[in-house]
Amino acid sequence: MFRGFVNIQNKNKLCRHLLSQVYQQRFGSTATILTPAEGRLQLDQDKIREIFCSPANQDLPAAIISVAGAMRTGKSFLLDFLLKRLAQNHLEAGSSDSISGFPWRSGMNRHTSGIQIYTEPIVVDGVAVYLMDTQGTFDHRTTVRDNMTIFAMACLTSSHLVYNLMHIIREDHLQNLQLFTEYGRLVSESYKMKPFQNLLFLVRDWHYPQDAGFGFEGGKVLLDQVMSAEEGSSENFRLLRNHIESSFESIDCCLLPYPGHTVAEDPQFTGQLEKTDSRFSKHLDELAESLLSPSNLKPKVIGGRTLRSKDIYDYFLKYMEIFSGDTLPEPKSIYETTADLVHIHALKESAAKYVEDVETKAAADHDDPLPEEELLKHHNTCKNNSLRHFMRTAKFGDEKKTKLFEDSLINEISKHFETIKSLNEARILNKYHEARD
Repeated sequence: MFRGFVNIQNKNKLCRHLLSQVYQQRFGSTATILTPAEGRLQLDQDKIREIFCSPANQDLPAAIISVAGAMRTGKSFLLDFLLKRLAQNHLEAGSSDSISGFPWRSGMNRHTSGIQIYTEPIVVDGVAVYLMDTQGTFDHRTTVRDNMTIFAMACLTSSHLVYNLMHIIREDHLQNLQLFTEYGRLVSESYKMKPFQNLLFLVRDWHYPQDAGFGFEGGKVLLDQVMSAEEGSSENFRLLRNHIESSFESIDCCLLPYPGHTVAEDPQFTGQLEKTDSRFSKHLDELAESLLSPSNLKPKVIGGRTLRSKDIYDYFLKYMEIFSGDTLPEPKSIYETTADLVHIHALKESAAKYVEDVETKAAADHDDPLPEEELLKHHNTCKNNSLRHFMRTAKFGDEKKTKLFEDSLINEISKHFETIKSLNEARILNKYHEARD
């Protein structure tokens, strides 16, 4: 009898495990994609490929909301709230209850390590929206290089970066953006475009509502004050602010009040908004409404080109390559890596466009051949359309790089046309023999 009871227990555990796997496959779970290991940060390429290259999402435009900042400042709690609110707004009724969310806990010890991402995006108006959590930066256990690498990966891959801060925006908080603003300066000087999209300074536990009220209105007051360079300010002080403003398309600030003693001190607190200070829950709702508005959930854009989910995979891999050295990369290295990726993706897209267009009349499974003159005319039209598409989407990097990739595209098109031409000639020959017989 006891053995039978044990068997039932084991079967119940197996059922719960299998059910959990089914829910994770359908509704997602949190996965660590960048892990501190053996004194280095290691990227889980298989997991990133699984997330961004899944057949259901790989061709969708991709938006990434990431939260970065110091440890123990409520980043994971915020992302968990945003994920569940996003699911409530855009998944079928009842499905949001199956979202496992981002794990978090109160206390003085770090909870998130490396970078975590929710494996299943929420699709909003045709855009795959991913949420990304980062290890608390600039703690006493992590090297400066690893801190900056984590912060860099969040900044470079996100369409919307939430810079999570406690109490105030300090000068060193702005200085942490300096690596990216130097990269941004290279881009803006070359192309008159801003390389990053949205930066939100989120100030938690704001203690001065008499000077600047809670929410976005008070945030604008604080941001204007922090970003203004008064008379007598140093050159570096002014340049840093100018470079930040020239690097991001939009910069906002939101001030959140203290959430209450229950949140800060009760280890049993699990995220119930009714247990938080009413002012906190009110402004958290306003923050979520702004961040998650479909009009604000724009896909990631680099060099004027909208990235698809499968493109994000390449950016993670290439950026991690240049950040895996013993020292931080120079802004020029980030610039060159980005330019290479923009051109690689533009070439792939343009080559695929040629193949798709040319095969409308000359596909391998077509029985009837085209007259040679008509085939050549069709080829030239498709080739010109492909080259125009390439020049529209390869707007990053110097002219020499663009010319190199353009030549590669022309070479690929020529090879494909030779195959089509040979098949067409074979069809003509077959028709000739059929007619003779």
